[in-house]
Amino acid sequence: MAIFEKYAEYYDLFYAEKDYAAEAQYILDLARRFGDEPGSVLDMGCGTGRHLAEFAKRGVRCAGFDRSEEMLKSARERIAGTGAIVSSGDVISFRDGAKYDLVVSLFAVMGYMIENTDLVASFRTAAAHLDPGGLFIFDGWFGPAVLSTSPVKRRHEYQCNGETVVREATPTFDPVQQVVTVRYDLSVVESGLSARHWVENHSMRPMFPRELSIVASLAGMEIIHSCPFLSPDGQLTLDTWNATFVARKLGKPASASLQMDAIEWIAEGDSTFAIIIRAGYKPVATEFTTPDSYKQQVGFIVYPRNGRIAPHLHRYFPRAISGTSEVLLVRSGRCIVDLYREDQTLLCSRTLEAGDVISLVGGGHGFCMLEDTVLLEIKQGPYLGAHEKVRFDERPQGGAE
Repeated sequence: MAIFEKYAEYYDLFYAEKDYAAEAQYILDLARRFGDEPGSVLDMGCGTGRHLAEFAKRGVRCAGFDRSEEMLKSARERIAGTGAIVSSGDVISFRDGAKYDLVVSLFAVMGYMIENTDLVASFRTAAAHLDPGGLFIFDGWFGPAVLSTSPVKRRHEYQCNGETVVREATPTFDPVQQVVTVRYDLSVVESGLSARHWVENHSMRPMFPRELSIVASLAGMEIIHSCPFLSPDGQLTLDTWNATFVARKLGKPASASLQMDAIEWIAEGDSTFAIIIRAGYKPVATEFTTPDSYKQQVGFIVYPRNGRIAPHLHRYFPRAISGTSEVLLVRSGRCIVDLYREDQTLLCSRTLEAGDVISLVGGGHGFCMLEDTVLLEIKQGPYLGAHEKVRFDERPQGGAE
C-alpha cells in the first residue's frame, strides 16, 4: 500500500492539536530574519493544506503541491476562497514555471527522500522556483539526536464521529543505512468491534548538517541557519529531534556544477518528460541525475587523477521494464526537441547544442535539425522494430521555447 493512501483519511484527526498557525508565523518570521518580507510561498508536499491556509490568512500569495490525491482533496476544500492554489506533483520533479520569494517543505517531507539522488533533486526543485537570494526552509529529524536516542513505540486513540481510531507506531532504526522505518498499524473501531485495519510503512532519513551542506551545494544553494523547530535562537543538541534548516539560493555559483540552468527537469504535475544536462555542467563529485527508480540511469562518475575502478562483473538480475526511454548526446550540430504529452499535444520545445545530453523519460518527442547534426542515441534493447513507435502529426515548425 502506498504511504498516505489510507492514512490521509485521518491525517487531520491525528494532528488536530498541531499548532499550524504558530508554525506558519514562525516560518515567516524566520524568512524575514534572513531575507526580505515574503510575498509569495511555494509549499512542497503541502498535505491537507493547513500551512497554506495559515500563510494565506497572513496575506501571502501561496501555492502548494503534493503527490497524494487524498491529501489534495482536503487541501482544496480548506483553501477554497483564499486565493491559494494546489496541484498534483512530486518534490523531485515538480515545476510550475513560477518564482516565489520563499519555498517551504514542512513536517519532515524532506525526510521521505531516502535516496541521495531524490534529496538532491528535491533541493533542485526548490531552487528552480527561487530567484538568487531566495530562501528554502524545511524541517526534519536531527540525525545526531536520532543516533543518541532511539525512537520508541507509541500508541494513540482518537475519537471521530462515534468511531475510535487507534494508531500504533512501531519504529525500526537502521544505523548503517541511516533510515528509520515506522510501521503504522491503524484500526477503526465501532461499538467495540474492529471494523477496519490496515498497515502503512513510512521510511524516513534523519538529517545531518554536513551532508545537507553538500546536497545544497549540488542544487546551487547554501545552508545558512539551523535551529530546533519553533526555536529560532536555539542550538541543536542531542536532545533535539525536530530541526529547522534554512537554505539560500546562490546568486553567482562558485563553479559550473552549481548552475541550475545546467540541468533542467521538464515536468508537468507528477509526470517527468525529460532531463536536459547542458554541455557546461561540470560535476565535482559522483552523482546520478536520475532517481534510482528510473528504468534508465544517467549520471556522472568523478574520480581524481590515478583513481581506479576495480575490475568487476555485473550480476544477472532479472528486470521487468515497460516502455522505452532514451538518452541522446548531441555530438555535433544544433537541433530543437519538441516534447509531447501522452495525448499527443505539445508540452514545450528546447534547443540542444553540441555536448548537451537529454534523457527522454516519458511522453513523446520529435526533433528538427537547425544544422548538420550527429546524435548518439542510447536506449534499451533488444530492438523490436519500427512498430514499437506511434507516429503522429508534428506541430508547425517554429515554436518558441
